[in-house]
Amino acid sequence: MEEEFSYELDRCSCKTGNFESFDEDNILVCTVCPIGSRCDRPGISINNLPLEAMYYRISFESFILEDCPFTDACVGNIGRETETVCRVGYGGALCAVCSSSYSAQGAGEKLRCEKCDGDATATIAFWTAGFVSLLSLSVF
Repeated sequence: MEEEFSYELDRCSCKTGNFESFDEDNILVCTVCPIGSRCDRPGISINNLPLEAMYYRISFESFILEDCPFTDACVGNIGRETETVCRVGYGGALCAVCSSSYSAQGAGEKLRCEKCDGDATATIAFWTAGFVSLLSLSVF
């Protein structure tokens, strides 16, 4: 990505269309916002760079944006206070991992994370009782 510097600052912040970060010498640098972000107001920094849906970045210090491989997974973070860019039920790199209490349905671009139904405790108790019964029968 090629940096574009802006020496015309609005009240010590970068103009619309740019985000601010600091170089190695701790000097404010204004960089053109990458595709997939929305810098529609002055004063956006690398730490609060707003992402559009279907885009992901590995950390809030990164200005390298990735296309989200799963249609429903990446919702962006425009208008939200948090850095979370994954839809509820998704997480991990590129929002490609189902969160706890969610299971993967489908594969490839059609992967969806669906909320699990039922109670895991009842399932574990059922299989444990079945295993103990089978073990008891084999001993006798």
